[in-house]
Amino acid sequence: MDVLLKYRDEIDSIDKELIVLFEKRMDMACLVAEYKKEHGMDIFHPDREFDILKKCISDLNNKKYEEYAVEYIKKIMEISKKLQFDTIK
Repeated sequence: MDVLLKYRDEIDSIDKELIVLFEKRMDMACLVAEYKKEHGMDIFHPDREFDILKKCISDLNNKKYEEYAVEYIKKIMEISKKLQFDTIK
């Protein structure tokens, strides 16, 4: 059980880092939304999303996680778009 607790502690530590990065990403999404609003730009840009996914996949060290990484990044982009739409209302 000590090993399991060690693994869980490490996951908890990673989750702390992820939430800090998530908050930073959402802050940037708000700034992007404001910029897009000021310049009459659409929130959704499929080419940009495709480029982000392609880059994330190429940055992935362990390709066995590719399917999960794509799902993860797509979810983050979905949340980001929702926040951007809510920001410019």
